[in-house]
Amino acid sequence: MKIFLYSSPYQYYADNLIPLAQYFKKQGHQVYGSYRLSIDGEELMMVDDNKISKPDVVILTQTWWYQDAEIAKQCRVPLYIIDHAPPMMRFTQPDGKKSHLYRKENLNQHYISWGQTTIDIMKQVGYNGINKALGSSRVEETLKGIKENKMGHVLFDTSNRMEDKNLVNGFIKFVKQHPDQQFIIQEHSRSPQYFREALSYSNVRLNTHLTETELFEYSDFIFSFPSSAMIIPALQNKRIYGLYDKHFCSEARTYFKKYENCVFNLKEQDAIPNYKRFINSNILYKREEPANERIYKYIMEGK
Repeated sequence: MKIFLYSSPYQYYADNLIPLAQYFKKQGHQVYGSYRLSIDGEELMMVDDNKISKPDVVILTQTWWYQDAEIAKQCRVPLYIIDHAPPMMRFTQPDGKKSHLYRKENLNQHYISWGQTTIDIMKQVGYNGINKALGSSRVEETLKGIKENKMGHVLFDTSNRMEDKNLVNGFIKFVKQHPDQQFIIQEHSRSPQYFREALSYSNVRLNTHLTETELFEYSDFIFSFPSSAMIIPALQNKRIYGLYDKHFCSEARTYFKKYENCVFNLKEQDAIPNYKRFINSNILYKREEPANERIYKYIMEGK
C-alpha cells in the first residue's frame, strides 16, 4: 500500500506522524512522509523513500492551515487526521469567542484523537464525522526516550490569547522561596513571554536547546494554563502544579477544581497525586499495546 504523510508548521506536529511513518515502512508499505516548519520552508523527510504519485491513504495532523488544508480538500482517497495535541477543555477567549471551533470541520476524514475528552469537545463544537480515540505515538515515543531523572521544575506557559500576566507573581514568589532549586521556562510557540520576568533570578533559565524528551526528564512541572503537555508527567506519576486556579478564565479555574486531586497549586507540597481519572479522560494508553499498532490496524481496516 502507498502511504502519504504530511505536516506543518511545527516540529511537534510532525512528531505525531514520524513514528507512524516508520512503523508503516517496517510493515512493508511504500511510504512518503515530509513536513515543513513554516509555510514555505524546506521540505524535511520523515523516512527515506521516493515520492508517491497516487497514494492509497493520506495522513495529516490538521486540515485548517497552510498546505495541509489544500491537501485535505483535494484528497480523493481515505484521509486520516492524527491529532497534533488534544484540547484539554473549551474556554472563552478575552474577545468572548469560544475555543476550538476550527475542530468542527468535516472533510469526510477519519479523525484519530488521543482520548475521549477530544471526542467530547469536537462534538460540542459541531463535528459530526468519524472520531476514534487511539492514543498518541508521539507521547509514547517521548516516554521511551526518557532515560534520566533530574531534579528541577519546568514551567510551561501558554499562548498570548490566554496567558494571564497576573499569574507571574505567584511563580516568582515560588522561585524566591526555593533558591536552591532549578527552574526552566518552556515557552509556547506563540508565547507573550510574560514569565521572562523571572529570568532575573539566578536559578531560572529559558529553555533554548532542550528537546521535549529532555524536558520531561525533570521532576516537577508547572502550568499557567491546562495543557496537553500535562499528560506525559501524569503518565510518569510526577508532580504537576497549576497556576491557573486564579486565572481570569472561569473555565480554567473550573478545570483546576476538576483535577485538584492531581494538579496542585504551588502551596500544596505533601499531597499524593491520583492521575487515574485525568489519564483515562485525556489519552488511551496501554503499556502492552502501542499506539502505533492500534492506529496501524485501524487504518488498514478502513483503507
